[in-house]
Amino acid sequence: FQRLPIAFFDRRQHGELMSRMTNDIEAVSSTLNSSFIQVFSSVLTLGGTIIIMLSLSPILTILTMTIIPIMFWAMRWITRRTAPLFKEQ
Repeated sequence: FQRLPIAFFDRRQHGELMSRMTNDIEAVSSTLNSSFIQVFSSVLTLGGTIIIMLSLSPILTILTMTIIPIMFWAMRWITRRTAPLFKEQ
């Protein structure tokens, strides 16, 4: 608002600007709150899953966890090869 010219404020009603600002701030706040809750929930679920897996079968858990870096590497390899093709398309 500080960078907008005075003419911008002259053309719009005060209530319209306040409504837009309030709605935008509420949308950002809602998004940040839900994102924080999702990240916290996901981390907690992942941690709990790993703990339960370790308590049931440590060897199987270690084997499962070794697949994750392999999948990550394969994903990067595929992405690097297909990205130029997507840009070309």
